Amino acid sequence: RTGDYKNIKDVSLLIDDIGQSKEISYMGNKLDPIKEVITERYDNLKYTFTSFTSNYPINHRALTDQYGERVADRIQAMCNYYIINSKNFRR
Repeated sequence: RTGDYKNIKDVSLLIDDIGQSKEISYMGNKLDPIKEVITERYDNLKYTFTSFTSNYPINHRALTDQYGERVADRIQAMCNYYIINSKNFRR
């Protein structure tokens, strides 16, 4: 069912390239599914494993601009983060 992500208890989740998601339009409403999933997992699924990858540092302004201060703070609270400096293999 569309929009029914509340049955994801005890499921690990990896959100790749956080900060790159786009809002979608659903029945005339603008939604950001990643923002909603992060909020749901933070509020109700604290003991599930959620991983994020990003090209932004964990405290980068772009995450706050994209998701708002509340969700950006939740991302930081949910994470142990590691900075990996390596060669860019996309070039």
